Amino acid sequence: MISDFEKAIFDFQRVFVVLSNVCNCRCIMCNNRHHSLGRSSLNSEDVHRIGRFAIENNVQVMDFSGGEPFQFPGIDQLIREFGNSDMILNIVTNGTIMTKAHLDAIADAKSLRLQLSTHGLGDVEDTIKGRSTASSQVEKTLRELIGVGATVSLATVVQKHNLHQLVDIYRHFASVPYTHHSFVMYEPMGDLTSMHVDPSAVRITADRAGELRRQMSGVIDEARADGKAVNLDHALVEKYVERTLTESPTDVRRQERFDEEPSARGDGEPRTADSGGVSDAAAPASSPGDTSAGHEERERSLSHPGLLCTIPRRNLFIDHTGDVAPCFHFDWKALNPNCSIGDTSIEELIFSREYLDMILTAIGPGGCRGCDAACYIWDPDFRRRATQPDKGDKLLALLSEREHGAESSLASAAARAAYLDETLLAVKRSTSWRLTAPLRRLGRVVRRSRGGT
Repeated sequence: MISDFEKAIFDFQRVFVVLSNVCNCRCIMCNNRHHSLGRSSLNSEDVHRIGRFAIENNVQVMDFSGGEPFQFPGIDQLIREFGNSDMILNIVTNGTIMTKAHLDAIADAKSLRLQLSTHGLGDVEDTIKGRSTASSQVEKTLRELIGVGATVSLATVVQKHNLHQLVDIYRHFASVPYTHHSFVMYEPMGDLTSMHVDPSAVRITADRAGELRRQMSGVIDEARADGKAVNLDHALVEKYVERTLTESPTDVRRQERFDEEPSARGDGEPRTADSGGVSDAAAPASSPGDTSAGHEERERSLSHPGLLCTIPRRNLFIDHTGDVAPCFHFDWKALNPNCSIGDTSIEELIFSREYLDMILTAIGPGGCRGCDAACYIWDPDFRRRATQPDKGDKLLALLSEREHGAESSLASAAARAAYLDETLLAVKRSTSWRLTAPLRRLGRVVRRSRGGT
């Protein structure tokens, strides 16, 4: 077990629980589309242990997802127990199999939130979810949830199949009393089941980047006029557009940057080489003619390095096999293969030196290279750093790209402490002291772990 001082690195806000990989839909972008690795689920006792851990550690939100949570045995009882607790219980559902028993439990839950996935209208929704009646079932479920007074949000995974419908999807549901509507770019998840999804069949290609900007900007503008909440802003849209262009040939990306229509951000200025539709953090670090593979990787990673990531300290992710990780995108198994709640108590697993070492390694030099869309939604601080970086954020991003020694050296607390000290010094010389607080805390932790002062 780690000390109370070391526990201070954790800032628990959210626990994501994948109850099962069993689902009645076969969404084309979902890792659970196929079950060649077998079907598996947590048991009720595991879920209760997770819930108790979340409550005892003042977690703000516990998420149930899947698979389809409403196929999980005993979901009604779980809703009644945790849906009336001090934390918010959020359930992500495809909205196609809600029963009266489910609705009765939902009606009695005071701290329950439901996130209904709606990825298209009519045939588009049916095609994406692989279920011929998906669209009509979602409409029916939404009416029933509103009828029992449920708190509902909507989520749309943006992909090539529904890109042309984004504004229409927003308009169709705009009259619903939802808390917010999330439009999140498709991203492959970092686990073994991702081999069952062909990203090229789902991702938006560079030739449609302009349409992506128009559709998402249209959603933002209409939502503002309606007074509705959507998890989008123009800075995030530009980041999504940049990501779409970066994943495609350079000449197409450059043409999209400088030939696109005037900025949708509302400033009315035309896009130029200096004010193009990409954030400063993603701007090329070398000459415009540099199209090397190394430059391509550097250009993308600067705005989203693992060093800036707050997710591992604030979130826990527990999958349907009981494996625990700080997020779903980094190769945690390579650092510690023994992270299952079936092998030990959750407290002993999380508050261990091995788990802390995983986090410090991932957010240190040469650690996580960053993921795509999801972090922008989960954590407002990280979203701000990634989409609207200030001077200090850019400096940290550059420092995280510096060369480091062998992996064995990186894995030692001494190497990480030295790196953090050097980073802290550089930041102090060039930007506000307040930005160094997380690094100071990390530095103290790693020095304490090796017996330093």
